[in-house]
Amino acid sequence: HLDFCPSLPSGLEAFMALGGLASESSMPEDAVRSCRKETVLGKRGHDAVESGEKSSMWQDIERLRRENERLMHQLSDSRSEVERLKEFIETNYESKSPKLQEIQKSESRYWTEEEHSRFLDALQIIGPKDVRAIANFVGTRSATQVRTHAQKFFIKLARMRRTADTSSSGGGGGGGDASP
Repeated sequence: HLDFCPSLPSGLEAFMALGGLASESSMPEDAVRSCRKETVLGKRGHDAVESGEKSSMWQDIERLRRENERLMHQLSDSRSEVERLKEFIETNYESKSPKLQEIQKSESRYWTEEEHSRFLDALQIIGPKDVRAIANFVGTRSATQVRTHAQKFFIKLARMRRTADTSSSGGGGGGGDASP
C-alpha cells in the first residue's frame, strides 16, 4: 500500500513502504512532519487518534528504525568477515599448483630425510593438528599424506617410549627399532 504519505516523492515512498533504509534523518524536515501527520491522521481523521497513541506508534517506529540500523551494521560486519575469511583460505589453503602435483606424483611413496626434517620443524612451529599448514610447510606432500605420516610417526614414538621404559626398568630388551 504505497499511498500512505502523498507528500513524499513516489520512489522514496515506495522504498520506505518496502522496508528500505531511508530514515527520517535523511528526509527533508518538512516532508517528515507532513508524512507523520498524514500517516497518523490520514484515514482515521484528526479526532480519532489520541496523542498517546501517536506517541506510542512513533516510539515503535523509532525503535524499529534503530533495530534495522543495528542489524544492517551487523550484516555489513558479517559480510566483511566472510570476505576476510575467504581471502585467508585462498591464500593459505589454495589447491596445489600443477607443478607441485607433478612433483608429488613423481615422488616415491617414502618420505625423504629432507621432507621428514621439514615435517618435524612444522610440528614444532605449527603443532600436530593443522595438517594442511604442515603440508604447505613441507611443500611436497598433501594433507592426507601428512596425516598418515603423523599417525605412523606418533605410533612409532609411543612404541619407542614403551621399549625405553621396559628396558630401563629391567624388563628386558624391547626388541623394537630405536630410530625415528
